[in-house]
Amino acid sequence: MLRRCYCPKFLEKQPTYKDYDVCEEWKSLMSFRAWMMAQEEAGNDWEGRHLSMRVLVKDSKVYSPETCIFVPQETNCLFTDRAAARGEYKQGVYWHEALGKFYARIRKYGKSKHLGIYVTEDEAHVAYLAAKGTHVKEIANALTVPYDLDRLRPALLVRAEHFLADADRLQKLIDEKHC
Repeated sequence: MLRRCYCPKFLEKQPTYKDYDVCEEWKSLMSFRAWMMAQEEAGNDWEGRHLSMRVLVKDSKVYSPETCIFVPQETNCLFTDRAAARGEYKQGVYWHEALGKFYARIRKYGKSKHLGIYVTEDEAHVAYLAAKGTHVKEIANALTVPYDLDRLRPALLVRAEHFLADADRLQKLIDEKHC
């Protein structure tokens, strides 16, 4: 966490983290460790899990007790933006050179799933947002650990609804353009 936010060599290779920060409290290893142990006592066994700051608070760029939770790897990967890797198009949208059209895809359970071919970038993005919302709901509803049911599931369900609402809003804008 400290390396991600403050190590010049790391930031040179991963510039995505240049605007990220760690709360003052967690800059002390002992304070962070005390928080980790409190998570374990509350039923969130951190071993084998990833520290995520984007699940509880959308677009968070601060590691803190309020924004972080230990989650399974699949859950942590749900909210990775990958802006640098995807290029100029919206999340989940790619250009198919041979067809001269856009296509949408999503990662589910570590595998890429093709969602369809579309005339516009926005149409492809709607497909991605709807699929992402549905996938996040699936992940939330599959949770079985009591701590996850209390804290993680509600956060995931809110995030799923945001994806689905964004898809609906964008689809309405597309429909208005076609009228």
